[in-house]
Amino acid sequence: MLIPPSTTIDHTSQAQQFRTSLPAYKMRKQIIQTIRDNQVTIITGGTGCGKTTQVPQFILEDAASRQQPIRIFCTQPRRLPAVAVANRVAMERNEKLGATVGYHIRLEQKTSKSTILTYSTSGVLLRLLANETAFKNISHIILDEIHEREQKTDFILITLRKALKERNDLKIVLMSATLGENQELFSTYFGKIAFGFVNIPSDLFRVDVLHLPEILALTSYQPRSYFGRTPRSLNDRNLAVYNRKLFVYPLHSQIGNQDQLKIFDPVPRNCRKVILSTNIAEASLTIDDVVFVIDCGKVKEKVYDHSSRISELKVVWIAKSNAQQRTGRAGRCRNGYCFRLYTTDDYDRMSTTQAPEMQRIAIHEVCLHAKMFSPRNTTVHHFLSLAPEPPLSQSVEKSLEFLEILGALFQSSSVNHANFDGRNKVESELTDLGFHIARLPLDPQLARLLLFGVALKCLDPVITLVAVLSYRDPSAREIFAENHCSDHLALMRAFYLYDHHNYKPTFCRAHFISLSSMRMVAGIRKQLFFELKRLKLLPLSCKSIMDTNLNLFSHCWPMVLCAIVAGSYPGIGVTRDTCNIRKIRTKYFLFLKIHYFYLRTASVVPPLSVFLFAGPLHLQQSIIERFELGKTLMIE
Repeated sequence: MLIPPSTTIDHTSQAQQFRTSLPAYKMRKQIIQTIRDNQVTIITGGTGCGKTTQVPQFILEDAASRQQPIRIFCTQPRRLPAVAVANRVAMERNEKLGATVGYHIRLEQKTSKSTILTYSTSGVLLRLLANETAFKNISHIILDEIHEREQKTDFILITLRKALKERNDLKIVLMSATLGENQELFSTYFGKIAFGFVNIPSDLFRVDVLHLPEILALTSYQPRSYFGRTPRSLNDRNLAVYNRKLFVYPLHSQIGNQDQLKIFDPVPRNCRKVILSTNIAEASLTIDDVVFVIDCGKVKEKVYDHSSRISELKVVWIAKSNAQQRTGRAGRCRNGYCFRLYTTDDYDRMSTTQAPEMQRIAIHEVCLHAKMFSPRNTTVHHFLSLAPEPPLSQSVEKSLEFLEILGALFQSSSVNHANFDGRNKVESELTDLGFHIARLPLDPQLARLLLFGVALKCLDPVITLVAVLSYRDPSAREIFAENHCSDHLALMRAFYLYDHHNYKPTFCRAHFISLSSMRMVAGIRKQLFFELKRLKLLPLSCKSIMDTNLNLFSHCWPMVLCAIVAGSYPGIGVTRDTCNIRKIRTKYFLFLKIHYFYLRTASVVPPLSVFLFAGPLHLQQSIIERFELGKTLMIE
């Protein structure tokens, strides 16, 4: 921990004048005193009141005046807000970004030894909390946009709840613009710990909200059948659009950070800025010149069925808290308008808040971390029951079963044949494989795949594949597979060709591949290589992913396929003789996941690879008749 330096702020500057006009600044003394007096503080306030930028600065300034050493971490739900807010705070303090104020997100870090306030994503903080030495060096943890109920944020809350009982010096600040029903939940969550509450009134500019019937009346909307598609009518509409010059900015997670930050750039006079955004802009972002917000009322939400292991990305109605956040994007510098493309009845039927991620998406990684980081006598079920809204017991049970299949957990009684049809109630123990999987910043299945790539001496292709799958599919085309019937090969070859063309954007455009995804994959490859060295899973003497000793079999596709089989297990399938599908050389195939009712990222594999690397087989004696391996299945 460090004592914050005194700042050389020009109080006459435009930034400082804007800062002192914020509602949060007017409550500065109350906020500071509440945080001093309590271990846990909840701060609520409308969007634009200055919570995210000002509260951490208040703590810094108070510590500087009292010569008190501190270190602050402020989490943001997404990468873009963490970077944008850190830039803003550094500018307000008249400092260079990375000095007292910095940010830390995946693959990108702007901090130094003198950094005291770090804006980060929740995943970065979660891994930091696993390091006991680093955790003890943090005095204040601020969880912003707590209403979003991220899975990792809820896991952090469990960790902090236990830590507060041992550390009287630790201060926790929970912040949200739309806490709603969650206010009582969080107020009672920490038990008898000293707790304070501050509400910041948001008295910025007025935002008029119009729902669908009002919008239809305002625009004199007519059904499509009434429109005349004459040349004149089309030209009139084209003139109406192009009379004003438009600057259109897409904003979503696949865009690189530098391109995302362009949304803050001012546009020339008599021009209109249009931002086409996913819910990435829903919280923590202040775009000063936004006056109009169009809210479709929908969001894509991940849902996972633990019984069938099927994941879906559903388009669902947002919650009322999300609608409030979207409305708050307007009216930052003048009166604004929010056009909601749904009726007031639709709004009334919306839930008050979002369902927590821990109750609707896969929790395999959470269960593994719970097993690794919870006290020795605490079960995973009990540890996760400490979450504000814990996952279903059945979901935890299914996740533990899945981790046993991966070999990350082991139950000695499970080798008893009498227990094949029923689970012993004694919870499984963490294996050596599970220990290494838990330490890698990956989904357990992908971590297993990476470890097999290391063990089978084919690191380069496997680490590339893992990097792609851990981020997102860059939409590699079928031609990259070279008739191998393998999505995995297509993904790897797409990256290698991108690398061969010296990372040129023209290659991506020519093959309709996402450039930002490719850049991210390149960064993740490097990160995973350094993680493997840091964890001593690779020799420290290795200087490159291409090191010969790590890639003895990287050019042997059957061996690479064996590593992929091991990493994809239990995602192994076999076609039935009755299936009416295109004939392939083998009945066996592997897949990463089931999405809706089709397989994502699939490859055909030879039977020998399956039997050697796909984990244990439990077969009833009555169905075992004959097994014969042909010579053509030998791995060369």
